[in-house]
Amino acid sequence: MKKKQKDNKKFGALMAVFIAVLMIGSIVGFMWQGDDESNLNYGDYKFKIVGSKITTEINDVNYFFDYHPTDLISLNTSEDAKKSLIESEMVYLTFNPESKGITGIESTRFDLTQEFVKTGKIILNGQTQKSDVYNHPIITCENATEFVPVIYLKEGEETQIYMEGNCIVAEAEFEQAFLALKDKMMYTILGVLE
Repeated sequence: MKKKQKDNKKFGALMAVFIAVLMIGSIVGFMWQGDDESNLNYGDYKFKIVGSKITTEINDVNYFFDYHPTDLISLNTSEDAKKSLIESEMVYLTFNPESKGITGIESTRFDLTQEFVKTGKIILNGQTQKSDVYNHPIITCENATEFVPVIYLKEGEETQIYMEGNCIVAEAEFEQAFLALKDKMMYTILGVLE
């Protein structure tokens, strides 16, 4: 009986030591994990996670994004489109109301309008054809001028941003890609990505 009590005491002592080591290890691990937000920095820009978005402050204004700049470096954007985005003080933003990816387009239009206005640029919404759901003016790439381009959110075969005349075509291969296009355009306008 005494041997059993002795074994139980040893086992209890070993379990207490094991639990103590585990707890101390957890505390040390938590303290050493550091600030993961430092991994979000890009160049001179410091990003923070806010809800489901990331944000950075540029010229005392907070901008919100769905993608980090490093995620969008390889997204094909023509030099003409970049120049037009940067230099234009006003743009039309249009879409086809019959698009299959309308949910992604709507989210992108809302976010792009909110963020675009923060830059001091004017953005007016339109649609490429009549619709029972939307009541925006009809705006197509034919309305684009050198000084007031049209940004056309378009479904396509590849996710890219390019020029057709004075029209900036933001073409998405799938619905979620519209948000990436929005972020790439905003990062370009703000000078985060060149």
